[in-house]
Amino acid sequence: MVLPHTKIYDHPHHKTLDNTNLPLPKVVVLDLDYTLWPCWCDTHVATPIRGLAASDSVDPQHNLLDSKNTKKSLRKARRTAKASLKSLPAESATSDIYTSILDADHNIWEFYPEVPAILGFLKSKQVKIITASRTCTPKLAQKMLKLLHIPLYPNQHDDLLEHQSPEFAPAWDLIDHSEWGTGSKISHFQNLQRHLLTEDDNNNESSWKFTDMIFFDDEYRNIDVQHNLGVVFNLVTEARGLNWDELMRAMQSWWALNGH
Repeated sequence: MVLPHTKIYDHPHHKTLDNTNLPLPKVVVLDLDYTLWPCWCDTHVATPIRGLAASDSVDPQHNLLDSKNTKKSLRKARRTAKASLKSLPAESATSDIYTSILDADHNIWEFYPEVPAILGFLKSKQVKIITASRTCTPKLAQKMLKLLHIPLYPNQHDDLLEHQSPEFAPAWDLIDHSEWGTGSKISHFQNLQRHLLTEDDNNNESSWKFTDMIFFDDEYRNIDVQHNLGVVFNLVTEARGLNWDELMRAMQSWWALNGH
């Protein structure tokens, strides 16, 4: 179901952040799994996948990961999923807006509820949005981000007129850069800084300091980016992922660090 364009921004923390006179960080870095969506995409999402529009009608099976499912029931569910996928209309590059994904096991996946509005808000404030993940299936993660659409903050429309709707855009198009692959999150951030410097005409390292970055992740071990680099680390829970409360908490930590 497509979320109403205006209501998803109707949150007290959004209003506070939208009207603050305090600066915002230049860069917000986001983990993928259990931060943007409630799964490990390289483990839980069965391919092939496709986007679901509000008009699509399917019979999802949300419990396929339940240990009570037998091999026979799983095979039956997969056959049902394949039949359902064939019965859906072909994806359209010009008209369909997808806010959820159907996978080959008939599970439906989508962003955590408050993620779309937060991404749209950050983009409206010219904050660079970066993803950093150790995902083993980067092509799948990229496709999920390309399929899932974001309701845009009102003043973004002029910048994204090339998309199929003036009020929605694929999440992938709001992301400025991604650092994916094995290795520590420290190496992800070091690679990110090099990338930003390469794009910067002035090539000025002071323009892209780690202390101007906030990182959201569900794994506490990744707090080492704060201890070693100075990035503000904010832990999110698997139950809620990225949400307005955590965004406000991270902003307050960043303001305190920078003397605001």
